[in-house]
Amino acid sequence: MRSQLHFLVCLAFGILLADASTANAQKFGQALKLDHFWFYKVTPVETKASVSVKGQFDKESVSVNLPSIDYFANPVSKDNGKLINKMAHLTWYKSLQRLKEPLRAVEFENQFGRQEILIGSPVALLVPTEKV
Repeated sequence: MRSQLHFLVCLAFGILLADASTANAQKFGQALKLDHFWFYKVTPVETKASVSVKGQFDKESVSVNLPSIDYFANPVSKDNGKLINKMAHLTWYKSLQRLKEPLRAVEFENQFGRQEILIGSPVALLVPTEKV
């Protein structure tokens, strides 16, 4: 389960880097400099949070309810490399609302080669989080 979540988050960041122009995506990815993350299932924490989100293809913002925190992630080293930002953590808020998103084919390239996946409606919101 953890390895699947780790892959999904890396994939999510990979999707953020997907761009019509591979050169632009590579420049953006180099500037962003993300660590890898390890996700831990936590006892769900009720939040009653509501946020407004707007994707790059959306014309208007949409209000989304985030009823609970289900996972917490910390940065991890890949191949004993140095962490880019040891303070960068992520909180995974579950989203019960299924935003109506069209199915999109996204092609990306990483250490495993060139891949194509289908993405649709989001099921969670990952938020940069400070650990105190």
